[in-house]
Amino acid sequence: PYPFLFRTVNVHILTPTPFTKTLAQDRALVYTALRRGNLFIAYECLADARGFSFTAFHPHTPEARVIMGEEITWRDGLMLEITLPQPAEIHLVKNGKVLQIHQGETLEFPVLERGVYRVEVYRPLWRQPYAWIYSNPIYVR
Repeated sequence: PYPFLFRTVNVHILTPTPFTKTLAQDRALVYTALRRGNLFIAYECLADARGFSFTAFHPHTPEARVIMGEEITWRDGLMLEITLPQPAEIHLVKNGKVLQIHQGETLEFPVLERGVYRVEVYRPLWRQPYAWIYSNPIYVR
């Protein structure tokens, strides 16, 4: 049962650089990503979640984009951007409550106030929505 289980629910960590195949450097990348919360969890039996992205940015400074586990200062024009590898039902959650539900591969959402934002994504299985992806939050201060 363990090989099957290890292929079903996976933690995807996001690192600023690719792995180097040097144990000490790669270990530091992994531990830093885990410590910062730069990750999401996916139920891979429903679909491959590689390519999922949840970021926040100010349109005038898009290079200052933040990812899951990070924080950004709220100001007018702040946007959240969600990208999926394939269409699904996106639930944008703010402070523990569903803020918007959207069907598709992408969602851009204007942030109107501070809060803790995260994403849940659902895919149909046997005509029922099943949880596919759970993001870590982005903190809007």
